[in-house]
Amino acid sequence: MKNIVLAYDGSSFADEAAAMFAHLPHNERIKLTVLTILEIPLVSGDYSTAAWVADAAARERQLAQEKFVKVEQMFDGANVDLEHHIAEGHAGRTIVEVAADRGADLVVVGARGHSTISRMLLGSTSDYVATHASCSVLVVRPTGLLESKRALRIAIGYNDSPPAQAALEDLLEICQGKDTEVRVLSVACYVLGFYDEMVPDPESIKQEATQAMQRAVEKLKAVNPSTRGVLLEKPHIGDGLVTSTEDIHTDILVIGETPHSAIARLILGSVSRYVLRHATCSVWITRNRALANS
Repeated sequence: MKNIVLAYDGSSFADEAAAMFAHLPHNERIKLTVLTILEIPLVSGDYSTAAWVADAAARERQLAQEKFVKVEQMFDGANVDLEHHIAEGHAGRTIVEVAADRGADLVVVGARGHSTISRMLLGSTSDYVATHASCSVLVVRPTGLLESKRALRIAIGYNDSPPAQAALEDLLEICQGKDTEVRVLSVACYVLGFYDEMVPDPESIKQEATQAMQRAVEKLKAVNPSTRGVLLEKPHIGDGLVTSTEDIHTDILVIGETPHSAIARLILGSVSRYVLRHATCSVWITRNRALANS
């Protein structure tokens, strides 16, 4: 994780996203592109209208540069190479395009709205980026961490699948240090398909989930001794993860996503989309990361 795009418009949501990412520990030097999108309307009218739009765009660019100073202060002294990039266009599409053009490993974006309804609304910039970006995405929601002196609490949903293993590798890079607490959440789900049929051998499902959890805990303890495992016996994986993160007051939930096309990600009722819509904490979706040993 060396190449990051941080979407930043100077709003309180963007400030929260920037501050949260600045709070994450990391060992490697990071290239951080702070991306500001100006949504300038197309003008087909007379010269005076076009001139007014041009002046407004110039003022917006100047304001964006002034707001960037706040981000510079957040990362002052950090092991980061900062660049401010201003682009014009649709916010969600442009963030996705710039991230792809720059080969980003991660896009960081703030989520607008904290209520259950606002989290589930379609069409938000964070929802668009989380759905369409080809790289990993961190959608930041405030949890009170930045206003307190407590440790950062990170959880991972883990099941030993390749996407979960990729998520684990992301987590290994950001969970070091005594000021970070880690929990491995492994869900034993005994229900099959849409008909709520019970699996024939639930004990084997529980054993598999327990073993996966233990393997992840062992790896994470090598860099963070605070790591603990939590076995969840739930009928729905996504709901089990969301409920557990609320119970243990998680700041960031890390999950892996099975590779799909952008259209498939939009249509499928995946665990990652369920968690993104329902979790009250920040959500890190690991996507298209090559495993270290593959």
